[in-house]
Amino acid sequence: MKLLFAVVLIIEMSSVFGQKFMVKDNDTLPYKETMEIHKDTLRFGSNVFYPGDTSYSAPCATFEKINGQIINVTDDRCLRQGLWIINDSIGNYWEGRYHNNNQTGLWGQYGKNGRILKEIENVSFANETYLVKDIDYSSGVPVVKINKPFLSFYIKNLVMIFILLMVSFWSRVFINSSIWNDENNTDFSPIYFFFPGFVSKKLFSQLTLCFYLLVFRL
Repeated sequence: MKLLFAVVLIIEMSSVFGQKFMVKDNDTLPYKETMEIHKDTLRFGSNVFYPGDTSYSAPCATFEKINGQIINVTDDRCLRQGLWIINDSIGNYWEGRYHNNNQTGLWGQYGKNGRILKEIENVSFANETYLVKDIDYSSGVPVVKINKPFLSFYIKNLVMIFILLMVSFWSRVFINSSIWNDENNTDFSPIYFFFPGFVSKKLFSQLTLCFYLLVFRL
């Protein structure tokens, strides 16, 4: 019975705490902090190290394995990347993804029994990060602090929306140019070519056409 209990305890511990590794010179090694002994007095901000002081520095390019799954990755610049599971001192944990040390997408806080306690979502564009969801489930009833699904969709798809608008705009220009030519028995185009020493003879007509298309036909 004691043996069975020990096996169950080991399995439970391995599902929460993974084995940590570091990558050094393209080799995967067990995680180990570097010990540094300072012989001279050093000052870092408000911290002063006196002769003989010892400090430990955490390496970069590290990861953990839980049941064969790689999580909690830091790259060679010590930036958090990918899926992270962060445990606290009372057994709860956060689960979500990092990109260059920034929390991205949906993050959830879970209790020991796996019950969700909190849910937040961050979306990023350029160098800015926006909180679009913050829901608290700890009381058993969802308490919505922030929930902006439209803003989330808009930021996530901003590039695609811009491309669609541009395609729609220029498609309309070419359609209207065909209408202009049919109405006026002309053969103008909304596109002209120029290079040093040469300008298309239809430059003025095409500028007039573009003005017409933008003002009267769009």
